[in-house]
Amino acid sequence: MRASLYLRVTVGQRAVWSSQTPVEPCYRVHMRCALLVFTLLLGLVGPATPVDAEAPAQTQQVDLRVGCFNAWLIPIVSSDRSARRARMPKALRAFGLDVLCLQEVWSAGDQRTLAKALRKEFPHAVRGGGGLMILSRHRVSGKTWIPFPHYPGLSLPEQLARKGILEATVHTPAGAVRVVNSHLALAFGRNNPRSKQLAFLLRRLDKQRHLPLVLAADLNTWPVESGRLTREYRSMLATGLIDAKPPTKDASGRYDPGQPTRIGWPRPAVKSNRGYYPDHVLFRSSRSHALALRSFRFALDDRATALSDHNLLCAHFTLTRRKTPEAR
Repeated sequence: MRASLYLRVTVGQRAVWSSQTPVEPCYRVHMRCALLVFTLLLGLVGPATPVDAEAPAQTQQVDLRVGCFNAWLIPIVSSDRSARRARMPKALRAFGLDVLCLQEVWSAGDQRTLAKALRKEFPHAVRGGGGLMILSRHRVSGKTWIPFPHYPGLSLPEQLARKGILEATVHTPAGAVRVVNSHLALAFGRNNPRSKQLAFLLRRLDKQRHLPLVLAADLNTWPVESGRLTREYRSMLATGLIDAKPPTKDASGRYDPGQPTRIGWPRPAVKSNRGYYPDHVLFRSSRSHALALRSFRFALDDRATALSDHNLLCAHFTLTRRKTPEAR
């Protein structure tokens, strides 16, 4: 009795194709040769790579300049909105930023206008709800928009604003960085809805710790009250976040928050330290990459240059791949 040969192709333990009829002896050697060549080719090509997989880093270290700017482009409400928006692209491109996190770009039309005008400097634009945008010089992936849950006590304007968290992974030549933008509610008092939004944000930031992180956001959270660090500000630092412009401490132990980030509109003729401190740039390294602050500055912060009731925050980082991953 002559044994019959059936052909079967498997991936792992699963058969993906098999012949329905016996293979004639004259073709057996040819098929075996073809299968051998096919197997060798699979070994050369290797498994498929996901589209968003991190490409091999090209350099050991790279500069990363991040901006945070509440543009105050609220239709009907914001003063001089059209004139200020028209001046923004030229002013913003002058700082050589690699990533720009924008808040309060409320209308889709304004978002499209700014993204188009800044396309040369920031070819990658991520738009979310709640007036948030992330513009990047480098390729981005993992774009995610998460609205905050509804918390009792939110005012009607805050409910209509539908604020939340916008994040993306920015792929620099030295590796990937997680960039997070957000805008919290304007609310005060202990256990107010903004405090709950901040707690929600910090829980979100606690994920994906394998990536270095930059949070550039209008948190409506004051770092200092009556010379002491606020409870909410301390909760941010407790997660391992580092403030790019932390409050300074004097000899008596009192803290000074420094230059305000929100002044108002129109700007006063003489620059002063009267204002508010809602905007922040915070960062955190990862086991594989060190994120170090080189410099920090305020810009668009006087009557001649201001384009919003908020200042532009500019943080200059160095991202370095560690030769040996840091132990936790």
